[in-house]
Amino acid sequence: MKSPLKNLLNEITKAGPVTAQASPPPPRMMAGSVKSFGEQLQHEVEEVKEIREQIAKGEIIVELDPHDLDVSFASDRIDNDDDEAFQSLVESIRSSGQQIPILVRPAQTNGRFQIAFGHRRVRVARTLGIKVKAVVRRLTDDELIIAQGQENNARKDLTYIEKSLFAWRLSNSGVAREVISIALGVSKTHLSDHLTIIQTVTPEIVLKIGAAPSIGRTRWQALADRLKNSDAIDYAIQITATPDFQTAKDRFAHLVERLAEKKTVAQPTDLKTTAGILLGQFVSKPSGSRLVMRNRRFSAYLEARLPDLIREFEADQNNNPG
Repeated sequence: MKSPLKNLLNEITKAGPVTAQASPPPPRMMAGSVKSFGEQLQHEVEEVKEIREQIAKGEIIVELDPHDLDVSFASDRIDNDDDEAFQSLVESIRSSGQQIPILVRPAQTNGRFQIAFGHRRVRVARTLGIKVKAVVRRLTDDELIIAQGQENNARKDLTYIEKSLFAWRLSNSGVAREVISIALGVSKTHLSDHLTIIQTVTPEIVLKIGAAPSIGRTRWQALADRLKNSDAIDYAIQITATPDFQTAKDRFAHLVERLAEKKTVAQPTDLKTTAGILLGQFVSKPSGSRLVMRNRRFSAYLEARLPDLIREFEADQNNNPG
């Protein structure tokens, strides 16, 4: 008969009592050994029940295959396997082992688990081909989010924009702002700032820039102020697609510099009659201004009036010097 311990992790994902696995009929036993075997079986069943209860309370650590783990429904990081912090974690776990367990909950699919926190440690375990130490706990969605956020707050290793992106993903998933505020450990006002920056800069551009560990709220807000119209957003997206941007050591600074280099496109002023007929357009730039005629009759009229207009301008300048 198989030991119930063999299927412990599958068992804890099921509601209801533990059931014995089907097995071939055991060999015939002497009467004395039957009693001993029954006591052993009962002991193992009770042990499984006790361990299942401990796991549900998060009181013990188990080892799981990292390929049996699903990410949280709201990612809190901008992944980059090449960054120094991740590579440092790989070397630390390779040499010293995983010191801090992750937190998971049973997933809807039997035998699988969903990560509450510890996504990087799972990625390291996959990289090294080892199992990951975990605490298994039954959590509601809100409990998972709060545990995920508070773990990050305690470790202080999420960047400003990663927190903003995490908040935006949670909000888009329908999570209440009150829960998001608790998870991030911020006031509702600061949460609003996080969400506004992501909505203005856009998740697409943020993901292209990356985690930007040295960039705080002030500089992200300054970038958002530059990207408040669709033309600026389109131009920023074009910049992020260039090889220079993709190979830049500081992508945030590179984008800001390129945006600053772009000359402001002057918007023409329409010249219309009271009836709304377009006569021409006036374009003013630091380098000079120009008048573009759109109506032949008005063009001829203005051309005939130019000598008079020049004389009127001179008279006005003489009367109002300076």
